[in-house]
Amino acid sequence: MKNYTALIIDMKKSRSYTIEDRNAIQYYIFDVLEKLNDLFSYALAKNVEFSAGDEVQGLFICPEAAYLYFRIFSMLISPTQ
Repeated sequence: MKNYTALIIDMKKSRSYTIEDRNAIQYYIFDVLEKLNDLFSYALAKNVEFSAGDEVQGLFICPEAAYLYFRIFSMLISPTQ
């Protein structure tokens, strides 16, 4: 049996943004996810993608890749948390 690592990210205070800003942020995040999923394809059991509202989820075959993915993702979407 394989052990997988789940990655779940939820945008902080997403309701505080206007609908236009929130949509723009989500479109940008979608582009970032697409690029990172390509970069980390070797380590993904399931692509990181939007699951509900402003939450994204993915499944990795190793925890190190999940952590690195999260760190790069966080840097690319900064200052949004």
